[in-house]
This record gives sequence, structure tokens and C-alpha cells, in this order.
Amino acid sequence: MGFLTVSLLLFILGVMFFLDRALLVMGNLSFLIGLCLLIGVKSTLSFFLKKGKIKGSIFFFLGFFVIVFLRLSIVGFPLQIYGLFQMFKSFLPFLYDSATKLPFIGRYLRNPQLKKMVDEVSAKGPSV
Repeated sequence: MGFLTVSLLLFILGVMFFLDRALLVMGNLSFLIGLCLLIGVKSTLSFFLKKGKIKGSIFFFLGFFVIVFLRLSIVGFPLQIYGLFQMFKSFLPFLYDSATKLPFIGRYLRNPQLKKMVDEVSAKGPSV
């Protein structure tokens, strides 16, 4: 979990410092290392190579390639964000349901239109 926390912090700092290439690369590397340490190398590879997540994986690694080798953070970072969204969009209903149980903002999130939008974006159908 430590590497994943560091990667999130480095991504935030990279964006705050106008898409600093070094911070974004360190964030990417710590994300991949943290994922490997958390679920294992074999599971990480199978996660990135799943049939439903291959499009997101391609965009994520294409963005990484653009940032590292072409030195175009302004192009690579949006590619990576899109790839991460594609890989984790099936997780959105769970995040939404968890966020609705939070003390202060939960009551504002319990909106039928917002729930419908989350379900449509996740392309999973209605969540319980």
C-alpha cells in the first residue's frame, strides 16, 4: 500500500507542477511496483491482459511510453488517465455506494440521477 500511496502523491505533485515529467514517471513506476507487491506479479500481468481491460492497458502504457521516451507529458498524461479510467470503470459503482455512506457528503450523493449516471458510465448495469 505504501508504493500505491506514494504513486498517488507523485501523480498529484506532477499535476500541480504543470505535468512535471520526472514526477509522473516516478508515480508510474511506484504504481506498477505497488500493484505487483500488493497482488503479485502474475496477478498484475493477468489484470493488465484481461480481455475487458486490454484497451485501458494499451492507453496506459502508450501514455507511459509517450511521457518517458517522447517527453510529451501533456499528451501522455491524458492517455494514462483515460487508460486508468477504462481499467477501473467497473469499480465505480462500489466507490459510489461507499461514498454515499460517508457522514457529510453522502446525503448529497444519494441522488437517483447521479446513481444512474454512475451505472451508465461503468457500463455494468444497476448496482445494488
